Amino acid sequence: MKRFIFLSLGVLSTILPTIILIMMGRSVGDIILITMTTYMVYVLVSILMVLIWVFVSNGNLPDVGDDIPSFFWFLTLGRKKVYYSDLGYFYVSIKGYNVSVHKQGFLLSHYLFEVWYDGDIELLRSSIKRELDSLYAKELAEARSKKLKGDNLKAWDGYIDIVSKRDDKIKRLLK
Repeated sequence: MKRFIFLSLGVLSTILPTIILIMMGRSVGDIILITMTTYMVYVLVSILMVLIWVFVSNGNLPDVGDDIPSFFWFLTLGRKKVYYSDLGYFYVSIKGYNVSVHKQGFLLSHYLFEVWYDGDIELLRSSIKRELDSLYAKELAEARSKKLKGDNLKAWDGYIDIVSKRDDKIKRLLK
């Protein structure tokens, strides 16, 4: 769903200004000028979005080239979707021997890490899983703990002490 919203916002932000200008009956020169100005504003807004994302998330200065706002949706089209059962979907892009892993947001596609790919898919899978496990160790531990608690609660027979459990079994046998 995040990917759909990301791409929809990107496509709308790309074509909507041009469509509005055409409907208003502007000249070709005005359409080109206003469209270029709109993209320059998108670049400035994108830089602000990335800076806000990074300052809110971990407080380090970003490598802006790796985080892609929805305005530049076309840069994310060649990515492959991968699924990790405990964390959900991620997107990978392949550039030569490097595979970049990205987390999709509603307004931003955030770069996570890069792994080396030499042609062995099993090695690539294990490398991505290992990196995701180390990156999301806290979230994974919390999710597994919550699942274990839920499973333990479902397995509980409902008796608080041994005496009541024994008495109930005796009552069932006598009936």
